[in-house]
Amino acid sequence: MNYQTKTKQIIDDFLYTHAHEFFSCQQICEALADDGYKVGIASVHRRLNDLEELGLVRTDTRERTKYYQYAAPDCHSHFHFQCDHCHQIIHLECPELLAIARHLAMDHGFIINNEATIAGICRHCRRRKGC
Repeated sequence: MNYQTKTKQIIDDFLYTHAHEFFSCQQICEALADDGYKVGIASVHRRLNDLEELGLVRTDTRERTKYYQYAAPDCHSHFHFQCDHCHQIIHLECPELLAIARHLAMDHGFIINNEATIAGICRHCRRRKGC
């Protein structure tokens, strides 16, 4: 039987509240502890695996660590960019990007996966760092 426990709800609420960021299992445990919740890493890991199977989280692996982000239902209809400095996720619907995606598909036979995240430096960090 699959039912919603308090621990699952706490993890789900955390991911939903921080939907524009990726977190590792360890980071989620630490953040929940900072908020006064004692949730074991095994519980977080199990819940994230369940959410991944349901398509409710996006994943990104960096330096052999898996990171998770809440995937909103409309998250599959636009492009994702992640800032290398602040790690913010930017959801972008842009006709020019759609044109590039069409060009790659039609002329090169390459279809872009909407789950992919494009890395770079956001406008805020460029201004702050003088890039």
